[in-house]
Amino acid sequence: MNTNSGSPEGRSASSRFNFRRPWLRAVVFGLYFLLFPIFVGAIALALLMSSTRVHNYLLGVVQSQASHALGVGVRLQNFTLHLSTLSVDLYGITVDGASPFTAPPLLQIQHAEAGIGVTSVLHRQWYFESVQIDRPIVQIVVDKNGVSNIPKLTSSGDDNHHTTVFDLGIRRAVLQGGEVYYNNQPSALAVDLQSMEFHASFDSLLQKYSGNLTYTNGHLAYGTIRPPSHDVDLHFDATPTTFQLTHAKITSGASQLFLGAIVNNYTAPSIQAQFNATLDGSQVGSILHNPSVSAGLIETNGSLNYHAVAGRTALDTLVLNGDLKSKRLEIKTPAARGEISSVIAHFSLVNGDASLKDLRAEVLGGTLTAQGMMKNISGNSASHVSAALNRASLAELRRVLGPSLQTANATLSGTMTAEVTASWGNTFADLVANTDADIDGQIKGTQAGHRKTAVPVLVGEHNITASSTFPVKGSIHATYTGKAHQFKVEQSFLRTPQTNLTMDGVVSTKSSLGVHLQANDLRELAAIANLF
Repeated sequence: MNTNSGSPEGRSASSRFNFRRPWLRAVVFGLYFLLFPIFVGAIALALLMSSTRVHNYLLGVVQSQASHALGVGVRLQNFTLHLSTLSVDLYGITVDGASPFTAPPLLQIQHAEAGIGVTSVLHRQWYFESVQIDRPIVQIVVDKNGVSNIPKLTSSGDDNHHTTVFDLGIRRAVLQGGEVYYNNQPSALAVDLQSMEFHASFDSLLQKYSGNLTYTNGHLAYGTIRPPSHDVDLHFDATPTTFQLTHAKITSGASQLFLGAIVNNYTAPSIQAQFNATLDGSQVGSILHNPSVSAGLIETNGSLNYHAVAGRTALDTLVLNGDLKSKRLEIKTPAARGEISSVIAHFSLVNGDASLKDLRAEVLGGTLTAQGMMKNISGNSASHVSAALNRASLAELRRVLGPSLQTANATLSGTMTAEVTASWGNTFADLVANTDADIDGQIKGTQAGHRKTAVPVLVGEHNITASSTFPVKGSIHATYTGKAHQFKVEQSFLRTPQTNLTMDGVVSTKSSLGVHLQANDLRELAAIANLF
C-alpha cells in the first residue's frame, strides 16, 4: 500500500503530467504535428542541398527561369544556401545585353548576398532582412537610333500580381565597389562611376526607404565636353507617394552643389527644391576648352518649384528664383584682360519667362547695372536687355585693352558713362541695339625722369611738351539693326580744344556716312591717334 499516494506532493506531481486534461493534450500534440514536419523537412532539405546533383539542378533552374524572364542569357557560377540564417550567397552573376548588343555583358556581379525574415508563415508574409551586392559592373550601350542593350522583361501572365520595391521591404541594402559605363567605346556620351556605394533601410510600418548613395572620382564625357572628376553624396527617404532628397552634395575641386528636394505624386510629379552652389569659372573654361571664360568663384542659391500640368511644357510650369554673387571674376580674351568685382544679381523663371534683375558689378573702376527679360523661352521668344556703365575709368579701359595701347608718350584719364539697350526674337538675326556713351577726360604728355623744364616729347611724328595737358570730350549715339545689316550713327563727336570730329550717317549695304574733321593743331590729333 502506497502511503504517499494521497499526499499533496504526490497529487501535484501527477497532475503536472496528467495527459487526460484536454487542453494540455491539445498543446502537446499541436507542437508535435507542427515541429516534427519542420524538423524532418529541414533535415531532408539539408541532405538534398548537400547533394551535388540537386545543387547543379537548382543552379540550372535558376539560370533558366532568369533567362526566360529577362529574354537574355543569365549565368550564375555558384550559390550557397545558409538555412541557419535563412540567407543565400550568389557568386559570378552575368546578364547578357539584349540583341544586337549581346556583348559586353549588361551586368556582372562578383558576389551578392540576401537574407530573409518571415513575418507570418500562415499569411506567407516575408521580407528581405539584408541585401548586399559586391563589385557590380553595369555596361549600357545605346546607338544613335535609341536601340539599347537593356532587355525587356517577359510578362509572367499574372496581371493581378504587382510587386513594388515597397512590397519587398528590404531592411538593409549595401552596394559596394560598383562601376557604371555608358557607351564605353568612343561615343558622344560616356559615364564612369567608380567606388560607388548604396545603403538603404526599410521601415515596414511607414512603408519608407531611407538611404544614401555615394561615389568618388566620377567621370562624365559628352562629346568634347569632359567635366572634371567629382564626388557625390546623396541621402534620401522614399515612400510609395513621396521622394525626399534630404541632403545632396556634389563636389568637384572648388565647385560645390548642395541640394534638397521633395517630389510628391510620381505619376504627376510636384517638386520643391532648394539649392546652394559654388561654381569655379576656371573649371568651366577647362570643360568648354575656352580660356576666355571668366576665372573666379560664383555663388548662387535659390528655390525651384515644379508641378506637372497637362498640355503645358515643363519650362512653362517651372518656377525658379535665385540670387548670385561673386567677389572677383577675371576676364581673359585675346583683345582684353580685366576684372569684374562685387557682382550681385537676382534671376527668375516664372510662367516660361526668364528674367535677370538688379545686376550690379564694379567694372573698369565704375559701376555696371543691368536688367534683362526673355519672354516665352520655350516658344516664340522675345528678349530685351538694358545696361548702364557709370563713371568708368578711361585709364583703366586703356589698360584693359592690352599692351598694344600702352605707350610712354601720353596718359589718358577721366571717365566714361554709357547706356546700352538690345532687343531680339528667336535669333539675333532681328537684333536691334542702341548705345549712348559720353566721354569726359584728359590727355597728358609724359616724359621719363623728373625735370623742371618742359622738354619736347615725340608723339607720332609731332612733338608735345611734357607739360601739355588738354581735355577731350566725346559723345556716341549709335543703333544697329540686324535685319537691315545697318549701323547708324547720330550726333556723335570727339572734341579737344584744337580738334573737332563729328559723325552722322549710316553704314550698310548702301552706306551714307558723313564724317567731318577740323584739326587746328596736329599735335593733339597725333596724341589722340596714338592713344586709340
